[in-house]
Amino acid sequence: MYQQLGSFKAVAKKMRRCPDTISRYVREYEAAISAAGYILNAQNA
Repeated sequence: MYQQLGSFKAVAKKMRRCPDTISRYVREYEAAISAAGYILNAQNA
């Protein structure tokens, strides 16, 4: 998300969230995506 939009402010605006808390939310979201990818890769191995 952050990589696509380029700034936390842009992400906050798109998601209609407070810019002050969006960085934490983005980190949690990206960690969840990473974990899901890891699990899928482990299942395919």
